Amino acid sequence: MVGLALPLFPENEPAARKKPYIRALNRQGGGIKEADTTTMIATKEAKQEIFKTHGGSATNTGSAEGQIALFTQRIEHLTEHLRNNRKDHRTEGALLDLVGKRKQLLGYLKNHEIERYRAIIAKLGLRK
Repeated sequence: MVGLALPLFPENEPAARKKPYIRALNRQGGGIKEADTTTMIATKEAKQEIFKTHGGSATNTGSAEGQIALFTQRIEHLTEHLRNNRKDHRTEGALLDLVGKRKQLLGYLKNHEIERYRAIIAKLGLRK
């Protein structure tokens, strides 16, 4: 019995029974979906425009204002996505991560340079 290898599924069973994960993928609508490139929000040009508007220049990607503006745009996009896809928990986690990063940057500006903080809040309309 030690050297005898029995097949996992007998030869007379249908192929769908041999690979149950294929049936599950077919039930879900054909398996892996291709990425939808029409809804890409953060193109290179769009990011440069955000940094030019809020960070001073298109190449100043390290400025807190530019990063906050970029995070705000991504947060708005993900919020709209989650309104249509309520069960997308992975995106929900990514949204919470972005909100936390933006909060940290806003806290830094608030504690170190209050005038820049007030300017970015007014420009983006974050506080009511």
